[in-house]
Amino acid sequence: MSYFYLLIKRAKRDTALLNRSRAVTTLGAAVLAVLLQWMLGIRPWPATLQIAATVLLAYAIVLLVSFLWNFGAAPARIHQDQETEIGKLRIQRATEDDRAELSRRMTAGNELLARGKLVQGEAERLSWSVEHTSWLARTVAFMKGRFSEPEWQRVASVEMPHGGRIMSDRDQELEKLALEIHRIDDILKSPPKM
Repeated sequence: MSYFYLLIKRAKRDTALLNRSRAVTTLGAAVLAVLLQWMLGIRPWPATLQIAATVLLAYAIVLLVSFLWNFGAAPARIHQDQETEIGKLRIQRATEDDRAELSRRMTAGNELLARGKLVQGEAERLSWSVEHTSWLARTVAFMKGRFSEPEWQRVASVEMPHGGRIMSDRDQELEKLALEIHRIDDILKSPPKM
């Protein structure tokens, strides 16, 4: 299909006055109103024909101007549609390699969480917290642009204690995080939906 034909097709689609039912309704109502004026004796027949012709010609002029306007705007609209489609495809392009890499990163996160349960001293807690924060930032950065926003937002929103301060019920929090990571890992292992 040639580009010129594509422009005509898009301009025709965007021109609302080319809609058959709309045109018949508009023109029919206008001509009927003019004919009714003649039937009631308000206008003589030659004036009625002149007004009806004027209405039809005005509609044709507005239709032509609208079509030409839409024809001129068609390249930009087509480009915008293409960019939107490219953006959607770019978000959905999480390939098997990306999923495998994310699975590897999530496994590393699970191992990090398991080590976090064994942390004893304050210095070790701080080191673990810094390591976890770094892992989380790298994983989210990897996911952006490869996976949909809800997927990477879910990983980014998992709360962890920062600054080396582990809450008194840290085992419960770590368990919740491990379950969330396992759930996300299961989602990532499922085939992509397209």
